[in-house]
Amino acid sequence: MESETSRAPWSGRGVVPMVLSGWFVVVLGLVSLSGHFSGGPLSALTQALTSPAFLAASVVGMLVAVLACWDRLAPALRGPLLVQAGVLVLLPTAVPVAGWATWSRFPLAFAIVGLFVYLLLFAYRNRQIDRPVANYLLGLVGTLALVSAGLFLWSAAGTLYGMAASVVAVTGLLVYALSLSPSEAGEPGVLWQFNAFWTFRLLLSVVAAEIFLGASLDMQTWGASFLGVVPFLPLTGSALVIAAHGAYNLLWFLAATSISAWFLILLGVCMGALVVPKFWTLKHREQKIRLGLMMGAYAVAGVYIPSMWTSTPLLHNAALVNWPILGWGMGLRTGGPFVTSFFLGVVVMYAAVGSLSVLFGRRAICSVMCGAAMMFQGTTISQMTTFNRTSRIGRMFLGSRFSTAFTVTSSLALVSLVAVSILPYLHLLNASNQTLILPFLFYFGTLWIVMFVSIPYVGNYNCSTTGFCHWGSLSMLFSRAGFFRVKAKNPKVCQSCTTYDCAKACPVALVDMPLQLQATGEFRSAKCIGVGECIEACPYDNLYLHDVRHWIRQKLGHGRSSHRPLPMVRPSAAPAPAPAPVHASESGTAAPVP
Repeated sequence: MESETSRAPWSGRGVVPMVLSGWFVVVLGLVSLSGHFSGGPLSALTQALTSPAFLAASVVGMLVAVLACWDRLAPALRGPLLVQAGVLVLLPTAVPVAGWATWSRFPLAFAIVGLFVYLLLFAYRNRQIDRPVANYLLGLVGTLALVSAGLFLWSAAGTLYGMAASVVAVTGLLVYALSLSPSEAGEPGVLWQFNAFWTFRLLLSVVAAEIFLGASLDMQTWGASFLGVVPFLPLTGSALVIAAHGAYNLLWFLAATSISAWFLILLGVCMGALVVPKFWTLKHREQKIRLGLMMGAYAVAGVYIPSMWTSTPLLHNAALVNWPILGWGMGLRTGGPFVTSFFLGVVVMYAAVGSLSVLFGRRAICSVMCGAAMMFQGTTISQMTTFNRTSRIGRMFLGSRFSTAFTVTSSLALVSLVAVSILPYLHLLNASNQTLILPFLFYFGTLWIVMFVSIPYVGNYNCSTTGFCHWGSLSMLFSRAGFFRVKAKNPKVCQSCTTYDCAKACPVALVDMPLQLQATGEFRSAKCIGVGECIEACPYDNLYLHDVRHWIRQKLGHGRSSHRPLPMVRPSAAPAPAPAPVHASESGTAAPVP
């Protein structure tokens, strides 16, 4: 029987040469006939590839090719291919209209982020992805990262080489997508939750693209001063010196961009869009409220206050500059003399963290107030808990026990940040501001990005599982003496449970949770961050998060009753009486035995 693929009106492999030949005829014509292109052949080709005429011809050719192969394309590829063509329309050089080069980067950035959201949600809905589709999706996020890098190079240095390379990459990816053939029957797909290398490249490309996009938008918003304060080193000298200076410059670029307004906005839109679908899947209202508070905390404390508010003339007021949270970052100051009132602010911040942790556990910090919480709790990212158990490093941090690896990591983080906290004293010794701000930028502007993209090799929520976050470690110390724990409504249900779904869903891999619940009816661990995935995953709705509110209710006599109908364990019914034996009577009918 003839397959649907072979009955398609166009063959993708036949359309590809046609489209390619048309595009390159346009390129050669533009290069040879247009006199306004300056420079050598490479410069002329670059200008031609980014010219409005060629970009318009490219978009038309791509749309024709996609529509010609529409019937033979996998449904998952159709939408992304159309958006892929639209990306070229939004390039700054695509439309010769005044103002387009300035404002087109904003819709371009959000179009790319929107495509990332689509791809991540597609992965969430498809645990196993057909291999050709998986290859295309990985190529697409990489190509969009190249487009973003080209946009940044054009914004920062005015060069078109990166943008021209991205145009070629977009075109080549389309050709590759049109030439794909469906997987043969029986060919295994990509189980991305167990494929560390595939997932790592996906996360790396997404974050890299958003860094370049954020830097481009920040330069458009704040001007050249955005990176003008960064002490970049010249890339001159021996190979070793160039490599060292390059690494130093990269650290500063990543750190400065990752705490900037537009990067945090783009990241928040992308990761927040992955959180929103959770509202319709959660069973408990308390969980929905916590997610809403988490998104609000990210918007206010993660974006507005440190990025937008402090980037305005508001903080030119000397009194406001000395406020610890606004004028200082984690105990570090970006400029000016040392202020002794800084200590009062630090004491207040640490006291607030400790009090919240005692009352509500670590979830007040690690699941609500921390900006990283939204990054790790989206639908697709939350499914990456499998790497906590499959990655070699992740397995070193399993369970409630403080492993040697956890103790070493958390101790190093605390000791190093305590050391960093005394560096403002160096202002009395006329130390440079760069000396003071670099450790802060490394921890909170670079290291957390590395931790996020390394989820496939370190495990999910690795800022908490590894103990490298000093705020989490501080909250952990206070929560040990607090009210927070996971409790069973009826311990007998946990004793009879064989699913262990609570442990499988735990984002920080507390795999010993079922054992404690079965033994004591509650689970208490300083490593628990209170995300609540365990109570959502429990198939018997037998778990709840206990904190100071429940303790007060119990003291007032309004606590939960332990006499709850058991969904799994029911009292055995009295055995039915055995039927009386029968024997055949002389008449041939059965009669009961007396």
